[in-house]
Amino acid sequence: MIDVSFVVCTRDRGSRITDTLKSIERAIEYCPDTACEIVIVNNASTDDTDKHLIIWSKKTRVNHHIVFEARPGVCRARNAGAHKSTGRNIVFTDDDCILARDYCRNLLGAHELPNDSAYLRGGRVELGDENDLPITVKTSKDASRLKRGEFPGDSSMAATWS
Repeated sequence: MIDVSFVVCTRDRGSRITDTLKSIERAIEYCPDTACEIVIVNNASTDDTDKHLIIWSKKTRVNHHIVFEARPGVCRARNAGAHKSTGRNIVFTDDDCILARDYCRNLLGAHELPNDSAYLRGGRVELGDENDLPITVKTSKDASRLKRGEFPGDSSMAATWS
C-alpha cells in the first residue's frame, strides 16, 4: 500500500518542474520506510513541459504517474491527480515549490490522527519567485491550528482542521 501520494499540477513550467520533482524525490529517499508515489498532472501545457516530464520519468526510480488534463484549471488538475493517486495520504504541492529533504518524515510524524480524520498541513514557504504574491509566503517557523472556515493567509499554512 502507498503511504503518501505527492500530487504536482503543472502548466507551462517545463523549465522549472524538474527542480520540484527532484526535491520530492530527495524527500522520499530521506524517508525510506515510507511507500510513496508522485502523480504529475500536466494541465494543458503549451510549452515543453511534456519533454521535461519524459526526460525526468526515464531517470527517476520513484513510482510515478503522469496524467494529462486537457481542460485548464488547477481544480480540474488536482481532481485528476487525486483520482490517479493510490496513497493513504495525498500531498498537493505547487510546481514551483522545493520541498525540504525532511518534508516526508516531518509530514508523517506531525499527524498521528485516526484513519478517518482529514487534515490540512502546510509549512514554511520561502519566496522562490519574486512574482509570487506575498500572501502565499509563510516564513514563520511556528505552527498553528485553524478551525474549519478560517483562512490561514500569511499568518500560517500549518493547519489541522478540528
